[in-house]
Amino acid sequence: MAEVARAPHEVLTDILGYIDRATVNEIHGWVWNKNDPLSRRKLNLFIDGSLVESFVACRFRQDLKDADIGDGFYSFELSLPRGKYKPGVTARLVDAATGTELFRSPARLTPDTGGATQPDRAKSRPEAEAPAAQSQSRNVVSLSAKPLPMQSLAAVAGEILWADEHGIAGWVVDEAAPDRRLRVQVLVDGRECGTALADARPIGGRATQIGDGMHGFRIDFRPEHLIAEHMKVEVVVEGGLAVLKPPGGVIGTAIQGGLDRCDDRLVRGWAINWNEPGRKPVVEIYLNNELVGEVEASRPRDDLKRLGIADGAYGFLFKFPKPVEMKLSQDVVVRALVAHTNVELAHSPWWVGRAVSLPKSRLVTKS
Repeated sequence: MAEVARAPHEVLTDILGYIDRATVNEIHGWVWNKNDPLSRRKLNLFIDGSLVESFVACRFRQDLKDADIGDGFYSFELSLPRGKYKPGVTARLVDAATGTELFRSPARLTPDTGGATQPDRAKSRPEAEAPAAQSQSRNVVSLSAKPLPMQSLAAVAGEILWADEHGIAGWVVDEAAPDRRLRVQVLVDGRECGTALADARPIGGRATQIGDGMHGFRIDFRPEHLIAEHMKVEVVVEGGLAVLKPPGGVIGTAIQGGLDRCDDRLVRGWAINWNEPGRKPVVEIYLNNELVGEVEASRPRDDLKRLGIADGAYGFLFKFPKPVEMKLSQDVVVRALVAHTNVELAHSPWWVGRAVSLPKSRLVTKS
């Protein structure tokens, strides 16, 4: 049988990915496994043949979700050190587990022209690049998810690093006066849900290279705020000096995990919040829709570490106070949800037992 000819870039793999943008200051793109859409892929970045960084692609992009690319949590926006690399340098992005190279890789870094996005992304997310004139005030500048220097009354730059049901984190700085600390206010569906002074060291973003680097902020949501997935969120800087928005402009979780064993005695699985890998998720265990307990996902697991799930310490093991009674006439089902969210782990619900209908026996009598 004749071999089917394939395009030069076509690879026999379940890993799909793309480099949208590659400049001397930042690299954007996405990657996912179409046969395992709940996984987030770890990538290795090589520049001029040297490994410079390993990271997990887990940021949300609405255009990916709109294109039926899983749940949309597969993108990355990687900042490179300012002035370190020159135009023309070769960058390669490779899936760490399989060695699969993303489409458009290798890519030559281009000069940074001020953060213009790719045309296909601009079409799918026009609101991300809306002109400042559409804001409520002529002095309010709308910032997209990536850091953009503002040509306004103040040289404000900022970025939302993540925004989920637990809280929001980012950074903002007046580049003309980097020692100045700016105050921010977060609005969710138009409701104020907290304020903070941007005076901490952010985890990520180029703010660490500006002044003393202390321009980060984090605001934790309280239970009474009733934050839910896909609510609109924005951060107002100094009462209207600028507005920051996350990718897509909405609350989006980056929680991954699943169940891998359930029986009448225990529930085992794992969970991680990629927005905050240092904070261990708490998992609620339900038995037949009744909350029976909760457990922290902090147990070390070698299999998770080998898969690139941070340091692997995201497993959990919940033991029922006593063995679950298994009745032939009753379903026994276990569900696992991340506490204070509506996120249900993969393979949940898990049926431990299913009800059985026994046929009625006929009595045979002797005449």
